[in-house]
Amino acid sequence: MTTTYVLDHNMGETYFQTLRDAITAMYLISDYDRECGAKFDKTKIEISRITEKVERGDYYENGTFTLYICQ
Repeated sequence: MTTTYVLDHNMGETYFQTLRDAITAMYLISDYDRECGAKFDKTKIEISRITEKVERGDYYENGTFTLYICQ
C-alpha cells in the first residue's frame, strides 16, 4: 500500500508521495501566501519535528496549513 501525505491549505488539498516534498511545498506556499499565518524556521530540527509528528499519525498544524498522513 502506498503512503500518501496530504497538505491542506485554505486554498485546497494537495497530495504527495513523500513527506519531504509535502514539507517543501508548505514552505514554498508560505513564502508567497502572507495571509497563511504560518511561521517556519526551515531548519533541520524543525523538519525533523514535523516529520516525527506526521509519521506518528498526528496532524501537524501551523497557520492555515494541516499536514497529515493518509494511507
